[in-house]
Amino acid sequence: MSNFVEIDIPVPLFTYKAKKVDNGEWVTGIMVGKRWIEMENSYRYEINPATVCISTNTMSLKGTMVYTDDVYFDETDEVDNKGNVIGDRRIYFIAKWVENWAQFIWLDIDLLSEYEDAESDEERVDCLLYHNKSGVINRVDYDGFKESAGGMYYFGNLHDFPAIEDLIEKIETFESECLLNKK
Repeated sequence: MSNFVEIDIPVPLFTYKAKKVDNGEWVTGIMVGKRWIEMENSYRYEINPATVCISTNTMSLKGTMVYTDDVYFDETDEVDNKGNVIGDRRIYFIAKWVENWAQFIWLDIDLLSEYEDAESDEERVDCLLYHNKSGVINRVDYDGFKESAGGMYYFGNLHDFPAIEDLIEKIETFESECLLNKK
């Protein structure tokens, strides 16, 4: 007779996305080793390990899966000092996994360079802790992370841009186009 009781515990299945080596297209599936992603149809693609992003098991406003290094924006009302709505604005965030906190966070795009330039995990955490005090990162529990994602729009992924500056340039272009379309 066994002393163990069998119980069913749902274990989330994390999927990954990465860019294929041969053409740079995104593929999603299960990691097999460090250089392969296996799709549902059991076909394996060789991927660039530097582009691997882990699923957060969270869906965005438009129903797309949120992965680490995905860039999203939240649209909010812009108000004047009297509380009158004078327009809207977008705040850009990047989904990140912070190992030391064992949680996903939304990193404000304005902190990306400082975060990426840190030379160690400890420096990254120090950066986050410093900025968390001023509210420019969204450090919430997993339910809060999921709730935040549900109200955001997908913009792209960090690995779609050769450098952070290219991402910032695309955001500025997008913002200018949005302003032109409102006129």
